[in-house]
Amino acid sequence: MKISAKDIERWAETREAQGELPRLIRRLAVQAGTVTEIAFPAGESVSRPGWDGQILSNEGDPWVPPGRSAWEVSVERTVTTKANRDYRDRTQATDRETRQQSTYVAVTARKWTTKDKWLSKKRAQGDWKDVRAYDSDDLEAWLEASPAIALAVAEEIGLAGFGVESLGRHWESWAAQCEPAISPSAFFADRQEAKDRLLTGLRKRIAGGPNGAYAIRADSAAEAAAFVCAALLEAEDLCSLAAVVTNEVGWQFVERNPRLRVAVAVRPEIAQRPAANVLTIVPIAAGDLASGYGGRDGEKFQLELSRPSIYAFREALIEIGVEESDARRLALATGRSWSVYRRRRATNQAIRRPEWLRLPEADALATLCLLGAWHGEKAADRGIVEQLTGEPYETVERKLRKLSHVDDAPVISIGKAWRAKAPLELLDLFADRITAAELDRFFGIVEALLVEPDPVLELEADKRWMAGVYGKVREESGLLFRSVLDALVKLAVRGRDYEGLATLDVDARVERLVDRLLQDADATRWLSLASHLSPLAEAAPGTFLNAVEASLRRPDTPVLILFDESVSADSPLSGGAWYYADLLWALESLAWLPSWMPRVAKLLARMSHVELPDNWCNRPFNSLLGIFRSWMPQTAATLDQRIAVLDRLIAGEPEIAFQLLDSLLHQGHDMASPASTPDWREDDAGTASRPNGAEIQGTLIAAADRMIGMATGSADRIARLLDKFTRLDATRADQVMDSVAAFTGRDAGDFDRELIRNALREKLHWHLSYGKNHPQTSLRPEDVARWRQLYEALAPRDPVIRHRWLFQDGQVDLPEERLEDFEQEDQRREEWRLSALQEIHRDLGLEGVLRLADLSGDASIVGRCLLHVVPERAALADWIADLETDFGWGTSRASLVRGILGFLPEAETAAFLHRVIQLGRAQGWPAERFAACLRLARDERLTWSLAEQCGKEAESAYWRIVTPWLWRADAADRDFAATKLLEAARPISALNTLIHHLGDADPSLLLEALESALVHGETDAKFPESWRLEKLVERLEAWDAMDQEHLLQIEFRLVPAFRLEATSALKALTKAITTKPELFTELVCLIWRPESSESRSDSPPSEGERIAAENAWRLLHDCRRQPGSLGNGDIDPDACVRFVDEALALCRAKDRAIMGEQTLGQILAHSPIGEDKIWPGPPARDILDRPELSEMRKGFEIGTFNKRGVTVRSMCEGGKQERELAAQFRRYANGVGATHPHLAESLERIARNYEFHATREDDDAALNRERY
Repeated sequence: MKISAKDIERWAETREAQGELPRLIRRLAVQAGTVTEIAFPAGESVSRPGWDGQILSNEGDPWVPPGRSAWEVSVERTVTTKANRDYRDRTQATDRETRQQSTYVAVTARKWTTKDKWLSKKRAQGDWKDVRAYDSDDLEAWLEASPAIALAVAEEIGLAGFGVESLGRHWESWAAQCEPAISPSAFFADRQEAKDRLLTGLRKRIAGGPNGAYAIRADSAAEAAAFVCAALLEAEDLCSLAAVVTNEVGWQFVERNPRLRVAVAVRPEIAQRPAANVLTIVPIAAGDLASGYGGRDGEKFQLELSRPSIYAFREALIEIGVEESDARRLALATGRSWSVYRRRRATNQAIRRPEWLRLPEADALATLCLLGAWHGEKAADRGIVEQLTGEPYETVERKLRKLSHVDDAPVISIGKAWRAKAPLELLDLFADRITAAELDRFFGIVEALLVEPDPVLELEADKRWMAGVYGKVREESGLLFRSVLDALVKLAVRGRDYEGLATLDVDARVERLVDRLLQDADATRWLSLASHLSPLAEAAPGTFLNAVEASLRRPDTPVLILFDESVSADSPLSGGAWYYADLLWALESLAWLPSWMPRVAKLLARMSHVELPDNWCNRPFNSLLGIFRSWMPQTAATLDQRIAVLDRLIAGEPEIAFQLLDSLLHQGHDMASPASTPDWREDDAGTASRPNGAEIQGTLIAAADRMIGMATGSADRIARLLDKFTRLDATRADQVMDSVAAFTGRDAGDFDRELIRNALREKLHWHLSYGKNHPQTSLRPEDVARWRQLYEALAPRDPVIRHRWLFQDGQVDLPEERLEDFEQEDQRREEWRLSALQEIHRDLGLEGVLRLADLSGDASIVGRCLLHVVPERAALADWIADLETDFGWGTSRASLVRGILGFLPEAETAAFLHRVIQLGRAQGWPAERFAACLRLARDERLTWSLAEQCGKEAESAYWRIVTPWLWRADAADRDFAATKLLEAARPISALNTLIHHLGDADPSLLLEALESALVHGETDAKFPESWRLEKLVERLEAWDAMDQEHLLQIEFRLVPAFRLEATSALKALTKAITTKPELFTELVCLIWRPESSESRSDSPPSEGERIAAENAWRLLHDCRRQPGSLGNGDIDPDACVRFVDEALALCRAKDRAIMGEQTLGQILAHSPIGEDKIWPGPPARDILDRPELSEMRKGFEIGTFNKRGVTVRSMCEGGKQERELAAQFRRYANGVGATHPHLAESLERIARNYEFHATREDDDAALNRERY
């Protein structure tokens, strides 16, 4: 495309030229690559005062001077006059020093006949470092040297040629064909890495020689070409070197302009005969092969342009102007494909009809339209496809395979799974082609799928996470299940939009199907459909709500089984299912529609009565709260509608309603997650914007007024309301105080007064201690005075109830400002307690103290304080002896006595306890009561001596129940206690007594306690944690007197106490396994039966044999120590080979040759890497290469896979980890191939296996991207 000087002069006559000429100069100047600074306002900015342009260039070129240059640009007809005026004004306004360092450049788009004369005169004046002048002829030459810019300019002035386009024109023509138009930043969402790789790859190719092809694959060839154009437009160093070729003729333009380095073909067939002097970009549709167009270069430099994630695509749609609440639905409807989006939102109707619709194989898309997706690996899925189509599966798949290879393919093949890329588009295109018979078959398939009980329910709840192991899974794939339900929703929501489906009454058929499924559903049906309730609710909202309401009205409330099963399995911890989660999400999605919201709120309130663990956030009440939350209501209902529903809840579910109001008036920061939204219904449309301040305030006022009204006359509710006091205005605050004051009357009960008084006390303490740092939420001075007055007035008449809060726990808050010194604060708190207890003792005697102990939270505090209130120890001892109690652990009276006995001064303890024991003897206490009483005393020699003095029966009873706390005791006391616990048949308690101080414990006593614990166990005693047992084993292993064979037996019995892969802590046993071939063989024999049928027994193993086999398997599976290992970490090759040979011989003799080999192979899989950085190193390398040891190599491969353990990856990461491992093992295989061919073959098998798993992970990631 050539632009002549005459073309430029004609353009100068246009209105646009004044603003666009500076832009043209700027683009021409930048493309040389030598400019480091440039300021060239264009367009509307040309009217700014100052220079038309300024440039700093390191080297310069034929048109841009080196150094700093100042430019004046004009399109005026009086060229010389304008040039003289600009020159004079700029020279006068610029200081001489700057002028001597700058070149003055005058540019006109006109023919300047006196240019040379003017230039000579100005240079002669010497005002500037240099002076240059350019007219239309110079601009023609400059453009000729910049063909990419010339092409863009030609398009702008109406001179575009045939077969080529500029990057900008092509991008605009592609991106602007839809509404809203696609912006570059939205187009690059989740593709920035691909864009960077593309530009980096192009720069490398251009620098190394431009010939060849660069293939880029996307959903469609047009999208691939558009992506390249958009990327190049943002790369200043490349955009001036590139053009778009729209047909074969365009290559002539490319060949005539050698400065072009990149040519973007708009379709792959255009790139079949490219120009030889450029790098050709070949756009490939996702179904094509790059090598078909780009040859080897196309394969080597191919770039895969994946579709964005659903989240990135949604954000991109919002960015270009799609309503936030509609963006996710549109992302789903278009399959996250910009090609599909452009077609579905096209302003040109001709673009809306895809080319593949004309293919004869397109009839198979009707099947995909209904089923949505399936997995070809599943025979049940294939059978359903055949049932729906009436054709062999192979025929359907052949058609889909053809369709998956067309440009902008409507189907996606991921491994053996088939999926519609944009399901809603297929429904739009094929809805009127679906016959009544096809629809009948589809509904029959769906109902058959959904009525079938889930096989996992045949298992116990704690085993359901292993359903795959037990074979209790559905025959159909989860992919098919989800897809047919999604299709059901689309038919229900959109069916009336299509004449063909509307005549078949499809939406009513969906409702009838959901009704048959759920109306009289039993617990098994609800559990079987637990993961599919959201689509059923969206498909038939009214029918779904009717079914849930009906289920709750039944005596057995079968729908609540979803909650019961979740709690019983403790699902989040055991790998089970949160069965009720999808029910909540279903209700949340229905609540968006104002007409459904009242019923949803009532159901959620009803379900909020179900008790769930406190740490579960996914609960009905939180879903209910989300609907009404003032700053983010999860419904399209108006404020008035929400308030009306609140009033209905207050009338029907007052307790839940008050809890809701309490939560709505949240104090402090709040946090919320968005509720579930419909996939295809538009019930949440227009809800993306947050409520304004007036609406938020309206919600809070309504909640406050109703909370105040409900609290009147209720002490419990008033106490909760007081926490919201600082959120209320003065009028409402006075109403609350009036409600509080009503309880100061004589007819108010003590417990009610206490409840409100405690709330006042906690609020007063917080305000006095921290209020000055939080002025916005602190009490006003006048409120503080009234609160203090009410606090005193509300004091219960009964002193026990009045003071029991002081004994609730050790750190109660006083109605005073907190002291900074913690010891002083504790001392003040203790003074308040003593004063209160003295009052109770004075007025009510010890009977009052007993009531206080019964009603307090921690009776031991009462006992401790009682020592100061009743100084007569004899009287106190007599009182304890006379108590009507059996001193049962955990009772309030036992805690009271424990407080007394535990805090008695040591000098008084002996006499005090002797007196209690003497009185007990006098009263004829049974041995159990002596033991229970002494259990409450301190764990020390004195107590133990008294237990002995009470007689053997009492002493035995004492040691049967006591759990001594001996952290500060000496070794002798711990040994004594442990011995007594062993005599009482409590070996685990004895072991726990010793295990915390292993350094000074008697090893023989440790061994006795451990053996007894392993043999006899102990009810209600916790066996020590494995890390403590590890230290215990180390202590025994270091004991010189320890018999090694005995030690091995002990460690073998300890195996179950260690978690998987932690038995290496049993060092003596682990070492013996790899040094004693006979022990290794014995363990193999414990696990596996003889390999020949003649010597094999079919009788089931005994319980002891089963436990021994499990222990042996754990040990061999965990064994990482290599045969021949030395203390310094090295391996003795001769010892290693000798052990392996002897172990193999013994295993053959025991008829376990195969499993012996495999087990040794698994151990050798943990061998270290060689000094040559090749794994495995010698001697394992040499052993594994023996030709006859094929089973050992099999075990080696198994061990290699197993030792990898658990992997962690994101859902969409794919098989990157496995490919890295495959490359690593292939490098090892190549490293030993020449010297150890059998081992190399084994390593190659490992590499191929990892490649296989990488492909599976890629497929899973691709399916996850489609799903999420």
